[in-house]
Order: sequence, then C-alpha cells, then structure tokens
Amino acid sequence: MNGHADSNGASGDQFAVTGTANFLPKETAVGIIQALEVAHSPSSSSSLRQEAYVFLEQCKNLPEAAQYGFYLALDGTQSPVVRHYGLSLLETAATSSTNSLPFHVLHSSLWQLAESVHQMGPAYMRNKIAKIWSEFAKRFWLSQWLDMDEQLVQLWSKELAHKEMVAVILENLADDIFAKDDPVASLRGPTLTRAFIEILVPLPSDGEESALETSKGRVRHGTEGWLARLANFLEWAFPERVQTHPPTRTCALHVYSALTANMTYIKPRSIAEAHGHVRVAAGLMIPDPEIQRAALEALIAIYNRPIFRTLADVEILAVPVLQANSLSVLRQLWETSAVDPTDIQESKYLLLTRISQLMYSFTQAIHTTTFHVHTDVDWTGFMNFLVTIMNHDSLTLSVAALRSWMKIIQISHLADSEPVTSLEDQVYLICSQRLVRYEYLPENSSHPIIAFLNEDFDTLSERHMFLGNYRRYCMSALEHIVRRRPIEGLRYTLNQVDQVIEGLSIRRTPLDLEHYTKNSETYSVVDAQLAAVEAALKGCTASSLELTRSRDDPSIRKRIVQVVTDLSTTTLKNRTTFALDVLKFIFTQTLPERPEYPNYFEAVKDLQTLCNHELHQMAIKMPNFLTTVYQDLEAKISEMTTTKVIEARQTVALQSFLFIITHRSTAIDDEVRARRLVPLVESIHVAWQNPELDRHLESFEGFCALIGVGKAQQYLGAHKANEVKDWSTYNLDDEGKQIQAEMIDNLQSFLGASVEKLRKGTPAYAFATELWRHTIPVILPRMIKLLGFAHAYHNIRGWTDGSPASLDIASRTLHDRFWQSGISSESRESFYAKLNNSRKTLEGFASNVRGAVRSVRETCYAMLYSMSRFDMFYSYEDLPVPLAQAICADAPCLSPHQFTTMISMARYLIEDCPSERREVFLTPLLSQLLTQIDNKVKSEWDRMKTQTEVSSGDEELTEEMRDESVLRHFTHSSVLLVAGLLDPQRISKTDSNEEGNTQPPETMRSFVLSSIDILRPLMSFCTHMIQVPDTRSCGAILRVLRSICADFTGETELAHAMREYMCNDVLRASIYGFNDPLFVDVQRDAISLVVTIYTTFSPLTSSARTNLLALPKVTEQKMDEIHNMLFAHPAAKQSRGLMMSLLDGVRAMSISEQGKLDVKVSQAPGLTKSRRNRDKGGRGMGNGTGTGMEETMDVEGYPEMKKDRESPDFSGIADMFA
Repeated sequence: MNGHADSNGASGDQFAVTGTANFLPKETAVGIIQALEVAHSPSSSSSLRQEAYVFLEQCKNLPEAAQYGFYLALDGTQSPVVRHYGLSLLETAATSSTNSLPFHVLHSSLWQLAESVHQMGPAYMRNKIAKIWSEFAKRFWLSQWLDMDEQLVQLWSKELAHKEMVAVILENLADDIFAKDDPVASLRGPTLTRAFIEILVPLPSDGEESALETSKGRVRHGTEGWLARLANFLEWAFPERVQTHPPTRTCALHVYSALTANMTYIKPRSIAEAHGHVRVAAGLMIPDPEIQRAALEALIAIYNRPIFRTLADVEILAVPVLQANSLSVLRQLWETSAVDPTDIQESKYLLLTRISQLMYSFTQAIHTTTFHVHTDVDWTGFMNFLVTIMNHDSLTLSVAALRSWMKIIQISHLADSEPVTSLEDQVYLICSQRLVRYEYLPENSSHPIIAFLNEDFDTLSERHMFLGNYRRYCMSALEHIVRRRPIEGLRYTLNQVDQVIEGLSIRRTPLDLEHYTKNSETYSVVDAQLAAVEAALKGCTASSLELTRSRDDPSIRKRIVQVVTDLSTTTLKNRTTFALDVLKFIFTQTLPERPEYPNYFEAVKDLQTLCNHELHQMAIKMPNFLTTVYQDLEAKISEMTTTKVIEARQTVALQSFLFIITHRSTAIDDEVRARRLVPLVESIHVAWQNPELDRHLESFEGFCALIGVGKAQQYLGAHKANEVKDWSTYNLDDEGKQIQAEMIDNLQSFLGASVEKLRKGTPAYAFATELWRHTIPVILPRMIKLLGFAHAYHNIRGWTDGSPASLDIASRTLHDRFWQSGISSESRESFYAKLNNSRKTLEGFASNVRGAVRSVRETCYAMLYSMSRFDMFYSYEDLPVPLAQAICADAPCLSPHQFTTMISMARYLIEDCPSERREVFLTPLLSQLLTQIDNKVKSEWDRMKTQTEVSSGDEELTEEMRDESVLRHFTHSSVLLVAGLLDPQRISKTDSNEEGNTQPPETMRSFVLSSIDILRPLMSFCTHMIQVPDTRSCGAILRVLRSICADFTGETELAHAMREYMCNDVLRASIYGFNDPLFVDVQRDAISLVVTIYTTFSPLTSSARTNLLALPKVTEQKMDEIHNMLFAHPAAKQSRGLMMSLLDGVRAMSISEQGKLDVKVSQAPGLTKSRRNRDKGGRGMGNGTGTGMEETMDVEGYPEMKKDRESPDFSGIADMFA
C-alpha cells in the first residue's frame, strides 16, 4: 500500500502503515471492511493480502472486538463475508478468557443476532450464530444464564430459520457435552451433562422425577422437552410439507441431525414417551433419499447405544420397529434402493448400507438382554430380511447381516426357534459359496462382488483385511450349522466337493507350465470347497474322508495337504488308518521342479515346504502312533534321501521328522531314545568343532568365503555393476552362475525340532536338556561370531574400500525387494513372477547374496530362540556381553524390516530369562538394544521427513509409501517391546516363586524401573517416540509413560532423577503435540500424561510448574487456579479439561475444529475404512489400525522364523520455553 493504489481500486492512503506492515485504521469498522475486500480479492497482491490477514487477526484482540463484530454482523447492507467476519469477532470475544465485556452485553448481542437469524442469508451464517450460542452456553449456562432453555423455546416458536438454528445448537451442544473431550464442557462435568439431558427429555407425567433446579431457579422451560419438540416437528412436516416446501425439508434434515447426535445418550423410556423412534421412522416413507438416510441414521443412533440396561428398554424401542408393518417399510425401501453393480448409484447404495447397519443395531440391542420373541414381533419376517441382506452381492452389506446371524445363534432360545433353524440351509449355501478368495480375482472381473468391492475400498490392504474377516465369519457360521446338524451338514459338504472335483475332471486339460499361476480360477474353486470342508469338520466328528484324486497343480495339492493333515491330527486323530493314508499322501507329493518355468517352480517349492511343516506337526501331535510305524518311516526316508536328488534342507527336514517322533514318544524307553538321537547330536557337535569352520570365523573375510559371498562382491566389482542402471536386464555369464550356485546354506540343526511346542517340566524337556547340554557350549561362541558377521555385512563402510563405486554396489546388493499390499502398483503374483524371471541376472545374483546373509542371520535367530528354551542357556557366565554385542553392535545398519525381525527374536530371549539371572543377562542386552532402537527409530523418521520433502513423481511416492509402511511396523514393534517390559499386568512365567521362597518375585517391570543402565535409553526412546507422527505407537507410549509415574515418588537418587526428567523432557515433548495439528489424534493421551506428571510430581518438585509457566498465556494466577482444581480430585475428563484450558494457547486444532470440515460417520459393523465409511483423522498421521504389516507385506527370500507362541530435539516448541 504505502500511498499506492492497488489493482482493485482501494487506495492505500485510507490506511496508515507503520512498523512491519500492520493495518492501523482511521475508522476501525471501515478498515475491517476494506481489509476483507483486499484479502478476498483475486487481484490483490500476495504481500497486500498478507497485510490484510495480519490486520484482521489483530482486530480480534481489540477491546472493542465484540462491539465491532455485532455491528458488522447485524448490518444487513454488508456482504456475507463481512457479516461472517463480524460473527468471528463476536465468537472470539465470547470464548476468550481475556474478554472484559460484561455478560449482559454479550448476551444481549447474541440474543439480537439470534432473533434476526432469518435475515442472515446463507445457511453458514445461521450455523455460525448457532456455534457462538453453543460456546456461550458451555461457559455461562446455569450460572449467569439460567433462562437459556426458555429463550430457545421462544426462538423455536418463530420462523423455520429459527427452528433450523435451534436444531444446530442442540446438535453442537450434544457433540461437545457427550461425544467430544471438549475442554470447556468437561470442566463443568456432570452438572452440564445432567442439565442438558434435563431439557432434552419430557418431564415424566407420573412425577417420578422432578425438574432439575439450581440455586437460582429451574433449568427447563415447560414439560415437553426438546426431544418431543423435535419429534413433533417431524410429525408436522410429514408427509406433505417436507415434499413441497424446500425450507421445511432443510429444517427437517437439521432436526434429524440434532436427534441423531442426542439419541444415544437418552434413556429408552424418554425416547418412547416422546414417541421419538416412531416419528423418526416415519421419514422412511418419504420418497426422498436424503430424508430416508437421515431417518436411518437417527434410528441407528437409537439402537446402537453401548448397552441396554434392562429388557424393558429393549422392548420399549425394539418391538414397534420389529412389527410386520415396520419391517415391510424397511424391506420396501431395500427393494426400491436396489443398485446395478455395473452402475452403482451413490444415494441408493448409501441407503442400503444404512439399512444393513440398522439391522445389525437391532440385533445388537437384542443380544445385550434376554430378549424373548413377542406375539407382536414378526420374527420370521425379521430373519428372512436378514438373510436377504446377507445374500446381497455387496459383501460390505452382507457382513452386517452375517454378524447379526452369529449374534442371534449365540442366544439359545432364539437359535432354536423355527424362523432361525428353517433358514440354516440358505445361510449354509451363502457362506459356502463365499469362501472364494476374492482378493485373487482380477479387479476388472465381471463378477458383481468384485464390482462392489472396487466401489467400497480404495486400497488393496483395506480390501484384503475386510475379506479375511468376512471369510472367518463364513467359516464360523458353517461350523455352527454343522455342529447342530452334523450328519446332514457333512454329507452336503462332501457332495459339493465331489461335484466340484468331478466337474474339474471332466474338463481337465494339461497344465500350462509356462503360464502357470498359483491363484487360478480352478484353484479358487477347489480352495473354497476345501475351506467349507474344514469348517464342517470342526463342527462334527466324521467317519472318513476320501482323498481327492491327485492333480498336477502344486497349489491345489498344497491346499489338499493342509486340509487332510489338519483332519488327521484333530477330528480323526484316533483313526490310525487315515493317518497312515495321509502320511503316504504327503510322501508322494513329488512333482518335477522345472526351474525353467519360474512360477511353477516356486509353487513346487511351496508344496515341499508345507509338506515338511505338516510332517513335523504330525510328529508333535501323534508321536506314540508314529512310533509303531517308525521302522517303515525310517526306511522310506532313507530311500528318498539315497535314491533321489533332494536338497540338504529337505534331507534335514525329513531327519527332523524322525527326530521328533523319537524324542516326543512315551512309548519307548530312554535307552532306545538315546541310541537313536545321541549319534545325531554328536555329529552336529563334531561339525561345529571343524577346524575349517574356526578358520573361517577368525575374520570377516573368512565369513564371506564361508557362505560364498566373497567372490560375489569381486564379481560385481569386476563387471562394473555400479554402471548398470537396471540389474534385472543384465544376464549372468557362466562365472556368475557358478558363484551363484555356491552360495548355499550349511547351518541346519536339530535344535528347533528338540524344543518346538515343548513344555518345560515334561520328560521330553528333561531328556532334551541332557541331550544338548554338552553341545550348546560348543555351538554358542561360534554362532555368536556368525551372527555378528551377518549383522556386520550390512555395515558396508566397514568392509568396502570406501569408493563411490563399491559403496553403490554394496548398497544396491543389500536393498531388499518387497511387495506391499495396497501400496505396490503390481499384484503379489506379478512381484513374484518378476523375482523368478530375474534369477539369472545381476538382480537375481544380488538376491542370492542377500539370501545367503539372511539365511545365516535368521538361522542364528532361530537357534538362539531354541537354546533360550533351556534354562541352562542363561547360566553361561561369559555369554551376556558377547551376545549383546553380536546382536546390537551393527544393528543400526539393518533395514527397518530386518530390525523388526531381530526385535522379535530378542523379545523371546528377554521374556524367557529367569528372574534371578536378569541383572547379569539382560542389563547389557537391554541397555544396548534400547539404545540402538532409539537411534534407529529417530534416524529413520528423520530420513523419512527429508525424503517426503524432496520426493517427486509417482515412482518416488510409491517408494516413499512403502518405506513409511515398513517404518511404522518397525516403530510399533519397538513400542510393543517397551510396553511389554513395563506392563504392570503382565506376570512372566519366570516370575513365579521358587519352592520355599516366601518373598514375592521381582517382576520384569520392577527390574527395568530399578536399573539406571536400562532406564536411560528406554526413557530417551519414549521421549523421542512422543514426537513420532504415528498415532498407534505414539498413543501407546504416552499410556506407558503414564503408568510409570507413580513408581518414582520415592526418595532415592534414581527416583529424583526420573522425576526431573519426566517434569522437563517428557513434559515438553508431550506439549509438543499441542502445537502441531499432525498430532491432534493423540491429544487426549498427551494431555492425560501432562495431568499425571503434574499431579504426581508437583508435591515433590516445582519443575513441572516452571515449565508450564513458561508457556504463552499461562499466568501465575491461572496456574494457581488450575492447581487447586486439579488437586480437588476431579474426574479424569474434568482433569483433562482443566489442563487443556491451561494449554489453550498452544493447543493445535483438528480440521473440523477449524471449521473446514464437519463429517459425521456411522461405523458399520465389520467394515474397515472405505469410501463409504471412514474413521476420523487423515493420512497425515498413520494410525496403523486395520491390517498388520506381517499380513500385507512379502519380502524376497526365505520365510522368517516361525512364531510358535504369542509374544505380545524440541524445535517445534523451542520459543515457548525461551
């Protein structure tokens, strides 16, 4: 400006500019209007527009802001932009703690605005006045403002615009008082809640409850209540007015929104007295999709309450809706809303979604009480409609009905009713037909189910998780039906299998090996039928199962092996002849490998791996029976290993099968057991003492030579691999193929077979302990060296010459290729096809290098896990420090995915450590491990932030998304480790008292919290985690930190140090989230931690108070007021509200709080985030809900160690503390 005319015609001499471009108006109101014109004019320059924004923000802090706001908002000659800004000024004055205007002035202004709402023009103006009213009510109602309800009634009696505004006010108050953790509403706690409910519900005519009164008078106005007023409006509007008068229709939609927001929190009796559910349901008969959807959402809110306290509550609300005429309305709406899967109409499909949710809500209400079918209830019609929904081609609609069915059959008197049992055949047919793995069908398939899945889900990961859940529900339903009708159910299932196999045999064609695919249409059909067999067999005891005829397809054979072995060890475990047939069947699963056809070759390998696994499971579950045929098995395996060319891995697997039988059987004596097993272990003992092995383990170069990767790096360097852009296009020569063939795995052992699913205290465990007692000390030091070298291989600066070429080759060699569901642009099958097709290229060569190192690394992990199952493992005095160094020294060089695998192994070592050995064994391991985890997590998130800032293009975005997904999984695994260490509810099996010891054992939690060497890196990790943009991990750490505060109120030096750290570093990190909208989803946990730190440690140290006083707008007086209220022991929600009011000056706001978005979502049962149904929050901060990484990511190479048991810089706020 500065005296120059802007392009929009506004002259700069109308404003005086001083300092740093701040508007200083001659006439404030005129200045505001002109500043708004500049700010919203497309022709304004960027700098001028910024000056206008600065001026407008400064106006909000003026003492006269409320007067100017009222003047601008009430001036009908002004544009909506000016009037809306005027309302913003008034809102700021009403909500600001520094406002100096008397209450009556603000109240009078608000009332005049509310009365003139019909003159306000656009709907967003009315909504803004409603927002101001709501904020005003939260602060002054019941204290200085007692007649609010009366004034609302007066407004309601005026025009439709006033009614619409009142409905929005009631909706806003419901959200803030009931649903949200609103800092203002929570401070007033139960008083505000009770008063609001008081004005909502009708006053009982029987006088059982009297109207709520305060010291200044009654709260409510009249006996009707807002629930009845809103319901009566719908009765007045339906059916003619809402269809012929648009303002009435708009008002009705707002009334529905207000009812939806409140219904869940109102007693069923009050809803019934106001006829709320009946008048809400009347909207279903209005031929208007928006009205119908609003009615359905309000009904869902009524029935989808957390719990119905009494049977009478359910009967009051459920019976009217379950009558024949009501169900007829729902069914008619369902039929008229039918959609074509090739042309899905959004409005109709949304109605179908809400109807399925409503049916589930009905069922949920019934399930929570001992509901009995009344004569007025059309139970047959309800169940028939439920099955109709279940049969819909949209699985997201069907799943609600399927889950409803599962809940109904859990209630015995309902499950046995004729309307339920008569529909079992239809349910069985639906569920058996939908066991197809739809995730394997192409997205462009003409199948209607695929069309609906494409509509419902944005990403493959969401779809896969949903389909997995749907499949499990179908399996459970089948199992239940067959359990009730075993003979009929199993006969039907097997007949279906026979028909499928017969059909496949009739049209059988030679297998096309060149274009082989694991998930063919044929495989999908067979897999679905075998899944139905599995479900049926779990529900009954059958006599036999004829093995399906052999086919050349290895994927189909693999699926058959899974089914029959599971059958032989569960349902038919007492049928020895069947078990022998299964063994013969497994031993005959030999197909030509044909490596020239990569996809087929990979499927054959998968079949071999599964057969080995199933043999081990049979040996573990039925060793005594297999002992009776041991000689035959031994002869068969000897024949296979001597007459056929099989890999060393296959040989070891077969020998381990015999090992397990001998080890676990109780039908042979220890002498025979020792005679068979001792020679095997002695051969391993001798092999690990081989001087050649010791020579190789003297240096890193020797290690590389041992596993065959030494020549590999020389080969890549000699062929200048760094100059080859795409390694997958560079074919290997004969030398490369020879080196590739030499990279093999020679580290097999029988340790895993000795301890798999073995319980301590059993004779088998005692025998295994003695069997390995003298061999483990021989293996351990050498294995530790192997593990250390395997980790060191990822530290490329430690073994390359440091030249750019060698570093580039090493980095590319160690870069894992992986496929991520929902992120990778290619399908899982295409990914594996690409891997197989590149076997004889430089990329395949590098994959072999990674595979060799990975095999050593993960075999060492598996052996460590197996050894840790023996108590003697933790008694080796020289083990802890070398083991910790081998695991942790080069761990930061591992990728996040590899680090996650290492953490899984370490968790087993930690959990199994006896309490008396923790100080010696775990202190070096945990202190180093937590230090490296802290460094790795922080550095990876820093790298991710940098990568996000510089990435561009689709390819870089996909790579970034994959990396972020892996990083989130790694982060969460790290958090789980820490949470497990500090879980107060967790009692380890090693924490049990020894016999004769009367002292309580030291828990893992107490051990960790008493060790400064472990606490130091642990607390550093937790503090950094608070600032990591991952909702799931960040929230978990915040809760962990809350749980340990009470442990440091003592007078020890450690307790004092921890108090200071919590009150300084942790407190500041927690407040960090309040200044960053990215962390808005964990604000509740963060504020809870701040409250806990302050209330726990304030009596002992002033550090927390000092840090809080350093924040903007926190005064001594305000701090004292909050302190006194916090120590009056309010409820948790009120405590959070108090602290949030203190930190209001630094608190970040979510998008919806900023007024940019206001979306209400009803969560459908069984659905994940989809286009039609999303959780709150955005992509900015991953919440990790939904699918686990282990289920959606495949990494090239061998499968990782099997889990045989379940484990369970402050720059953003630096200025605040300056």
